[in-house]
Parts: sequence; structure tokens; C-alpha cells
Amino acid sequence: MPPKAKYDAEDKATKGTNITRFRVFSRVRPFIPSELEEAPQGDLSSIVEVTGRRTVLLDPKEGYTPKSQYEFDSSMWSIPDGYKMRHTYDVAEGGRPFASQQYVFEHVAAEAAKDACEGINTAVLSYGQTGSGKTY
Repeated sequence: MPPKAKYDAEDKATKGTNITRFRVFSRVRPFIPSELEEAPQGDLSSIVEVTGRRTVLLDPKEGYTPKSQYEFDSSMWSIPDGYKMRHTYDVAEGGRPFASQQYVFEHVAAEAAKDACEGINTAVLSYGQTGSGKTY
């Protein structure tokens, strides 16, 4: 009798199913008024930088050197150009495009809402400090 064919648990799990891709976005919140008041004009630094699809966390105790970094489908910058910021990273031509609430809705939430209405499992998760604007 021939040996039983081995079958991979992964094959069983994916047999007859479609592969679903998760999209993950990062958006750095804008400064709140008290943070803006603390920094002298033109001397504002963030502990988070956005460069391309990457969100980089910086260590202010170590001269704003990179501490860790994450790559997403899109990393969005939400600090308007009017703020005089010191940046750790230079960005490619085109700069750090400002991601307004409207932009985030149109490019992230609107598609998720459309998918949910079509019966596709959808979730929008928001993480951050209480009162930092997640619901908005």
C-alpha cells in the first residue's frame, strides 16, 4: 500500500478561499495647542517622522535619532506646513504632503465603508492617547 500523501495544514486552510490583503495606514496626529505653546517659534520637533511609506519613531533623549521604524501602505503627515518644524529626515521631492481629515476619509475610510456595505469584512482601528482625536 502506498504511503499516505502528506498534506500541509496551510493548504487546508486556504483551499477554496480567496487571499485577502490587509491595508494598514499610519497617520501622525497634529500638535495640540499646549505643545505648540511650549516650543519656541521655529524650534518644533516631533518624535515621529514620516518619510515615504515609513513612519519613524525618534528618541529625543538621544538627539532625535531613530529608535524604530515601521512601513505601511501609506504613512500620512498631518502637521500643516505652517508650523516651523525641524525635521530629522529629508524627504524626496514633493515633500511631506499634508493629510487632512478629508484626505484620510477619502483615501482610507470611504473605501472601507464601501466594502462594508458590500458585505466585505472591514475594520478601522485607531490607536492613541485619550483625547487625541481618534473619533474625529
